Amino acid sequence: MLPVGSNVPEIDTLLAELGVRMDPPKIGVLNVLASWCGPCLAEMPHLQEFAEKYVDHKEILFLVVGREESQETLDAFVSKNGYRIPFIADPERRLYFEFAKESIP
Repeated sequence: MLPVGSNVPEIDTLLAELGVRMDPPKIGVLNVLASWCGPCLAEMPHLQEFAEKYVDHKEILFLVVGREESQETLDAFVSKNGYRIPFIADPERRLYFEFAKESIP
């Protein structure tokens, strides 16, 4: 796990493998969730509201990473809840393990 303020040397590679491009470089607001996690579900409307506040700022990328989730599960979750932030699956916790060990959110 990385200490606060550390660079994430492989983040571009990991994100590219998950289908997200950071080109041109962006400020990333990364949120990790699981669709079964109560606190995750409670924070999502607030994150969506925050993202909408900055929708015109193209240099900022809001991204939700589904820990141990399939893309199909996330797509259904997004559709059901009407979220407009991009969601990507991290079924093997590769990106998650860069920032945490056990808990979410």
